Amino acid sequence: MFSPRFYAILLVFLVVFILGCVSSKMECERPFVGIEEGVCCLDSNSNNICDNKESVKTTIESQLTRPEATLPAGKPAATTTLPSGGSASQQAADISRQIAELNEIAVDLDAIGSSVSQLEEGEEL
Repeated sequence: MFSPRFYAILLVFLVVFILGCVSSKMECERPFVGIEEGVCCLDSNSNNICDNKESVKTTIESQLTRPEATLPAGKPAATTTLPSGGSASQQAADISRQIAELNEIAVDLDAIGSSVSQLEEGEEL
């Protein structure tokens, strides 16, 4: 009835059609969670955040909330106490120095915030 060539072509079309309908998305089984196509990571507490990313975020947050914390660059936390003695110009110079330190800390905190946001989104630093 039909030639073998017709059946071969029909078979190729059927295979292509069936393969097009099959999902190639890899599913991760608990306790793992998918972070991108074909990549799974451990999520032992089931909060949809990879544990390795979560530990970095927790470490940074704990460093920022501890009163004796130092910034990642090794800078001590800024103090807001003003000197009790000295001339007005000396006090103004000290205040200017403290403002400069606070500005540096603000830049560091912005960088930390960006890093935390990237980690929450599953991006590599």
